[in-house]
Amino acid sequence: MTTMVSERMPDPCALIIFGASGDLTRRKLVPAIWYLQEQDRLPEAFALVGVARRDWDDDYFRQQMREGIAEFVGEVEQGALDAFLARLYYVCGDPTDPATYAALKSRLEALDAECGTSGNRCYYCSVPPQVYSEIVEEIAAAGLHHQLPGFHGWSRIIVEKPFGHDH
Repeated sequence: MTTMVSERMPDPCALIIFGASGDLTRRKLVPAIWYLQEQDRLPEAFALVGVARRDWDDDYFRQQMREGIAEFVGEVEQGALDAFLARLYYVCGDPTDPATYAALKSRLEALDAECGTSGNRCYYCSVPPQVYSEIVEEIAAAGLHHQLPGFHGWSRIIVEKPFGHDH
């Protein structure tokens, strides 16, 4: 008997990485997402938004991620890489500042319209554990955790490091 495996394509979404200017994003996260694209595992309607304190813009963030892919992935086809990097965006701000979330909300709403991400959000916290609760609170305060009118969107939060302490 032959078993058919159906591979489900992920929903359209925006992946938001807090702490995006850090080494983990450049060394591990973006290369992993690159590999997902290369395996046709990313939805067509996908955007990655880096959020961090460094005074970067979209172009500088993309350049940093280009260098990370070159260093940690190796040689790749430049047209595919350019198309991938065009899906990356950056919001400069402190994760404890409500103004950061206002700017993020504006950017995400624009990406919903431009990229068709349908209000789906996956927040990845690549920050120290003591900042997690502030990020969650600010996401809620900015209304970034609700379904958007006219969409059946979802929100998820991923924390990179475990809670608690080793004794």
